[in-house]
Amino acid sequence: MIIFAAYYGYQHFNKVKMGPNDKIIIYSLSYCSFCKGLSNELKNSGVEFVEYYVDKDTAKNDELTQKLIKNKIQGGNIQMPVVDLGVVILPNRPTLSEILERVYTARR
Repeated sequence: MIIFAAYYGYQHFNKVKMGPNDKIIIYSLSYCSFCKGLSNELKNSGVEFVEYYVDKDTAKNDELTQKLIKNKIQGGNIQMPVVDLGVVILPNRPTLSEILERVYTARR
């Protein structure tokens, strides 16, 4: 019982608290193992996010392309997933720790 309480407390207090207007967007490919892995890590960490599959939704693919152009990120060799934190785009398979570091930095 004590172990369960400690684990629950750890999980509860280590979740990223997102503001009402904050949104993490993940642009993924439906068949990408890196995309699925990052999505699972974020879910397990309690991070709220929206995921779009650019290989199934051409409008979201165009949206990602426009964001990459706006942020002057060359799109030719981008590795998926791409994460949009609103204030910064993280291309090329960002790790959970990179995302959380940026989220916590943006909240200070």
